[in-house]
Amino acid sequence: MPKWIKIEIADTDDDGPDRSRKQAESSGNDGLLLGVLAGLVVVLIVAGAGFLFRDRIFGSDVVAVVNGEEITQQGLAKEKALFVTMSSLTQGQTVPSPSDFDILNQMIAGRLKYQAAQSAGINISTTAVENQIAELEAQAGFTDAQAESALAQAGLDRSVLQAWIRRQIAISQYVSNVVLRSAPAGTEDAVVRTWSNNLQAQADVEIRLGSGGTQQTAKVGEPAPDFTLSTPDGETLRLSDLRGQTVLLNFWATWCPPCKTEMPDMEDLYQKYKDQGFTIVAVDQQESPAAVQDFFDKMNLSFQSVIDPTGETFNVYRVVALPTSYFIDSDGIIRFQHRGMMTREQMENYTSQLISD
Repeated sequence: MPKWIKIEIADTDDDGPDRSRKQAESSGNDGLLLGVLAGLVVVLIVAGAGFLFRDRIFGSDVVAVVNGEEITQQGLAKEKALFVTMSSLTQGQTVPSPSDFDILNQMIAGRLKYQAAQSAGINISTTAVENQIAELEAQAGFTDAQAESALAQAGLDRSVLQAWIRRQIAISQYVSNVVLRSAPAGTEDAVVRTWSNNLQAQADVEIRLGSGGTQQTAKVGEPAPDFTLSTPDGETLRLSDLRGQTVLLNFWATWCPPCKTEMPDMEDLYQKYKDQGFTIVAVDQQESPAAVQDFFDKMNLSFQSVIDPTGETFNVYRVVALPTSYFIDSDGIIRFQHRGMMTREQMENYTSQLISD
């Protein structure tokens, strides 16, 4: 994962907050972003997210709404182009274009954090932005002229890069000066995760990418939206075929640390209740069948896994961060949604309520 973008894209590196806070404190504003790029908030997305869905009317090109702030298809396209352009510059070679779903995840998480920074009155000057761009160019080994040329070839102007850099500096300052201000040494990771969870739990986010504004979305108390997905071995699984069973529907990915942490407890839960009409379906985020099967083999997991190859099922179930879990009763009704990693006690509590009904 390109270092320049890590503030908003989840990664498996979990040790960033302490290191980056020290870098920020020692290097001042000009060094804040690159310190963050070493991994400050990589845990924010994977910590878990739950966003409220509202039925509203927006422009036809709106792909998401974050606390009233619209993200348009045009904005999404620019963000993707910026990712590819800057990642290619910093790596010295062309990088693959990520999916719209991945970029939208990045944008939603980033907007939430930037809104928090703005609400705290953090404003970043153009001078600070340009200084940070210059530092990025120096460290990555490309010139300003090369950056301008690459941006132009992608149909972008400098203002798009400036806006992105401004948001990242503001977020890093907020995390360093507000979120971690009183955090005891060694607790930074937990503090950042708690802040992220609280921020996202209170957010009002509507995801419309790929839904055309009319597709059924997952809501507690309503029937679980049906889907048909493939297993790693090429078989197909249809959710509605599991009617009559209690289902834990878990959205995850192999690169997600909290997902890996909760999987053994999920396996124990499955073994305990599988003979009582309980099953688990783990929906992976757009990874290869081989990667998913290898993960399950190494973790000794026996419950069912399927792969969402397009991100459409993730959209329907309003999954923006991992892991996210839904508990579905034997009538196919969503009874509980859990944001982020579950403890064994929480899993037991949700499941026992449905098994005993």
